[in-house]
Amino acid sequence: MTRILSILLFSLVLSACVSPPAELHRSTFDSRKIELIRLMDRDAKIQYQRSDSSTAAAAGAGLLGALVGSAIDSGVNTKRSKSLAPLLAAMADYNPNLYLKSALENEATGAAFQHPVKVTTGSTTEGKLIPRVIPSYTIAPGFDNVYVSLSVSVEQLIDNEKDYQSLYTSNAFNDREGTDEEKRQNWIDSPHKLIAKLQRAISEAVQRFVADFNGDAYIEAEPAEGEYPVHALPLKYTVADDSSETVGSQQGRPSIMGSAYPALVEQLNSSDTMTMRAAAIQAGQNKSYDDEGIIAACISVLEKNLVSGVGIKDKYLIDGLAWCALNLGNAGSMESKPVLGRISASDLPRKLRKHAMHALKQINGGN
Repeated sequence: MTRILSILLFSLVLSACVSPPAELHRSTFDSRKIELIRLMDRDAKIQYQRSDSSTAAAAGAGLLGALVGSAIDSGVNTKRSKSLAPLLAAMADYNPNLYLKSALENEATGAAFQHPVKVTTGSTTEGKLIPRVIPSYTIAPGFDNVYVSLSVSVEQLIDNEKDYQSLYTSNAFNDREGTDEEKRQNWIDSPHKLIAKLQRAISEAVQRFVADFNGDAYIEAEPAEGEYPVHALPLKYTVADDSSETVGSQQGRPSIMGSAYPALVEQLNSSDTMTMRAAAIQAGQNKSYDDEGIIAACISVLEKNLVSGVGIKDKYLIDGLAWCALNLGNAGSMESKPVLGRISASDLPRKLRKHAMHALKQINGGN
């Protein structure tokens, strides 16, 4: 009992020593506006959500628990980092801070801001009434969400007044339902979707920051109009708006006309890895690989990925392409020999090359 009372007393002493956060003196903006915002461009990369198991272990099991927890924590974070790598590769050199800078320039309006406000990056800018914005972009371990947080601090105009500090956050959800791997693959296949989610969350976090400084209640709104940067993804990942597309109408994609399995051909042509893979497996297991539409779709899928490249860790994509190669071998497709030969001689992942060589052997009458 004495020990419990001592702990409670110690906690009260600690809490008494913690001073309350400074308030923002918004009346300052009646006579002087914010003219400059400093964007702390420390790290513009999207990162994974780190595990904190070592902290919990330390709290519950002392030094030994901290050491064990730290080892577990390191392994978990390494695994998460590797899992995120293909997604970052798909986004190429995308820099979310470019969008954040533009969002601040376009959306920082109202009582607290001189419009247009200037946003600077690079060397540290000191001075009063210059908000310092530190961004953070995080992907949840299950690829359910992308999180954006803006840590903002500003030196106030009144002498000896503490800096005002606050955190503004937002998040956006993955549209794909299913397993963690299916959600991850969705964003790998369509990085433009992740970028759109991320930019929406950035704009929302900026609006929360602006509303707070203006003394307004935050009201969700569409991003302000302005010259927002358009990020051009590499050709490999360029996806056109297919809202009005008729199946089989895209140039370079096999038509489903004349096929006995139109739905399967459509799925093989899908830009979604999981859909393509499932269709390739179904064609193989159902022995529908002799169909002209299936053959044409398998050749098209292989040619497309031969040009764009396949990452060694894209296991579902590799598996789907391997099934396409096997289907062509089982069909004895002579027209597929050129693409199968190029794959066999390429530096694509070993599993895919192996299945392409096996398919060629079947077509050529080998065992």
